[in-house]
Amino acid sequence: IPFLLYALGGVMIVLALAAPREGTEQIRRRANGIDIIIAIDLSGSMRAIDVPAGYRTEAELSAALARGQVKDRIGTAKEEIAKFIEARPNDRIGLVAFAPMPYMVCPPTLDHPWLLANLARLESGVIGDATGIAGPITSAVQRLKDSDSKRRVIVLFTDGVNNVNAK
Repeated sequence: IPFLLYALGGVMIVLALAAPREGTEQIRRRANGIDIIIAIDLSGSMRAIDVPAGYRTEAELSAALARGQVKDRIGTAKEEIAKFIEARPNDRIGLVAFAPMPYMVCPPTLDHPWLLANLARLESGVIGDATGIAGPITSAVQRLKDSDSKRRVIVLFTDGVNNVNAK
């Protein structure tokens, strides 16, 4: 019996030294990025297609549209914004959609897959057809003014001029 107790005590000491733990692990990621708000125009004019040089007939243009070689303005803007987001992994990026009025789609975040999913669901003309540029700029400034980041940037994607009167 004494030998069995010594062996059991030795096993307990080894287990205690191994320090088994239970719980969840938290991972903190530190990055020296900046805060960026992207404002994207969702007015009806973003559905327009800018025909590149080289397409001479309507059939050529229709075929290019079907293949995805030519996109409307909103499609082009979303593609370029996605490239921009993927190139900035250490930056907190937010998204404001606007037409006559701004709508905060996503606050500044490091969760870029979630941000890209929100970008993909945006459609032109859903929240109105006019273009109000002052609203998204004001909304982005309000969101960024209390940021603790050293640098704060607003990127505006639009195809037109302001045609909404500020009240």
